[in-house]
Amino acid sequence: YWDGAVTPAIDLPARELFGAALAAPTGRSSFLAAEQAAEGMQLTLSLPMPFAAHARVVAHNGADKPVVMTAKVALHSGVPSAAFGTLHVQRNETVGPTQSPSHPLAKADGRGRWVGLCVALEGHGASELTVASPLAFLEGDPTTVIDGVTLKGTGTEEIFDAIFYFGNGSVVTPFLQVWGVDDTRGKASACRWNVHGSELDFQHSLDATLEIGPGLPELLDRYRTVAFLYL
Repeated sequence: YWDGAVTPAIDLPARELFGAALAAPTGRSSFLAAEQAAEGMQLTLSLPMPFAAHARVVAHNGADKPVVMTAKVALHSGVPSAAFGTLHVQRNETVGPTQSPSHPLAKADGRGRWVGLCVALEGHGASELTVASPLAFLEGDPTTVIDGVTLKGTGTEEIFDAIFYFGNGSVVTPFLQVWGVDDTRGKASACRWNVHGSELDFQHSLDATLEIGPGLPELLDRYRTVAFLYL
């Protein structure tokens, strides 16, 4: 919660906040890392989280047994001189079978900035497709509408600068991570950070969706996505 807000800006399972819905990320980008430590898995999210006066962080254990967790928060005095938003996340999940042709990624009204997307995608192929691969569900194209202007993509994996069906396997750069690609069971995880000039700014509205397969929503088993926005 930022600055006394009643509604939390970040509200989701901890593992999904750190991109670990299917498996912990491999490697370290500029904003996300997962490392095995002596006491367990250490997960790090390094996005700026500005607030004017007050922040409240609450962790709730929904399991039926105790969980050991240690949290560290780095604080820096001062706020940006210009107007700024606060970090929000939007978690979306679609579970098959579904008739919906697309999965929602992010939606907002007013002014904001979209800086990141993490996905945990599970699906399968179909015999009628030209390419027989359990990853055929990745044929879906992203569509982003910013302030009424539509931007069309050409494939799920291309959001993350990856080649056909994540054929280049696990990848880590300062601005993206791809891991856990399984072409036998149809699974893939990835995060993309739009920063340092590639931010997606909007003044009035944002609406982003991801097509499921080549117009075949039955290829989806389960999509979980987390969008990171400043609002």
